[in-house]
Amino acid sequence: MTEFPRKPAQPATPSNDPPPANATRPAAEHRSTARPDPKPAQPKVSRRDAAKFIANVEQRKRGHTTFFSPADRMQIALHPGDAGYSPPTSWEAAFAAECEAWKLEPDVVRYALKFWGYKLPG
Repeated sequence: MTEFPRKPAQPATPSNDPPPANATRPAAEHRSTARPDPKPAQPKVSRRDAAKFIANVEQRKRGHTTFFSPADRMQIALHPGDAGYSPPTSWEAAFAAECEAWKLEPDVVRYALKFWGYKLPG
């Protein structure tokens, strides 16, 4: 077993004398008076919801022009006037329509998408 050296004996009576009145304390150099920039606020759209939102925007952008029939195992083309048809649209129109569907302001969604690292066109 290793023996550790004994602690030196403490003085019998601790000094309770207050520091002299003319003694000045050194300034604490570890504290800075300048506050760091606050972290950006957490967006109202989570990372998972942002991924879902972008996927929905891409789907709206492509439009719904075909339908797969599981019974026939065939891809059926949809035409204007058919149920479920939606034409391809621009990214801005798809983004606005998806914001309306999610009942969110476009600025809130743009901030969240940029916060989560998505590159937005335009």
